[in-house]
Amino acid sequence: DRIGVFVDWQPPALHALAQALHLTGVQLHGDEPPSEVEELAKHHSVVKALPVKEGFKPESLKKFRAASAILLERFDPELRGGTGKPWDWNLAREANQYARIVLAGGLAADNVGEAIRIAQPYAVDVATRIEGVPGKKDAQLVRELMRAVEAASKEIADGQRKIASQG
Repeated sequence: DRIGVFVDWQPPALHALAQALHLTGVQLHGDEPPSEVEELAKHHSVVKALPVKEGFKPESLKKFRAASAILLERFDPELRGGTGKPWDWNLAREANQYARIVLAGGLAADNVGEAIRIAQPYAVDVATRIEGVPGKKDAQLVRELMRAVEAASKEIADGQRKIASQG
């Protein structure tokens, strides 16, 4: 997939650029209201990023129902995403009942398994902690991350099969 990451672009300009670049989806990290997400979702797969801060209510995700998924990340007053800091993944698990959740924030091989087991997200978004230098992924860190993702996913699937066989 080719996903463009945007912050507060006007929908007509974003749509034109996404078409010109043959993007398969857009990820929105700004203050885009539900109406803009709904408009863009008519033409693109939309991942709406939302910061999780004190007082976050998982049911608030319902207003972005047009989005293909919601990326949840830790709030930082200085940054739009990319904080590289973990947060309470139990909130993401609660949010699963309102949207497909993409989990972000400080994930790497040492904690992604726990994050997946707790939050059971649709997907994970990683960046900062798998870079050798800013902006460049480290192949070994990526391999370690993928092994941890695979192990956690298998553990969840095995648990679900066990429950199904007992039912």
